[in-house]
Amino acid sequence: MVTTQDMGKLVAAAVGLERWPEELGMGACVTCYNEVIREAERIMGRKVEVTYKSREELEGQCAETEEFRKFYLQAMLSVAKEEAHVEMNLNRMVNVEPVGLTEFLEKWWGEEAVRLGREKAEKGEK
Repeated sequence: MVTTQDMGKLVAAAVGLERWPEELGMGACVTCYNEVIREAERIMGRKVEVTYKSREELEGQCAETEEFRKFYLQAMLSVAKEEAHVEMNLNRMVNVEPVGLTEFLEKWWGEEAVRLGREKAEKGEK
């Protein structure tokens, strides 16, 4: 997982490198969906409803859906098959510290984010 903001910082830092290896990989943390769910539940202080799908269900949905959703399902399937690992060598080559899972979830799903969301909703803002 990596935020788009951190991805931009990493790419900008990569541009300044004198030499590039054949492949540059980047990321912020390596985890599983269940850990994301556990951490989100801890931060939000409540359980979330989770639906598990088998590889076969994901493959079946890939065969019968529109392209954008198909891409999303293929990405989920590659994670399920443990084919989505990225060697984060760029992270070791530049001075960029990406946002971690807990910090990301606290920012977007924590108490402060919920309070701000409620205030905006009460004012009719998006």
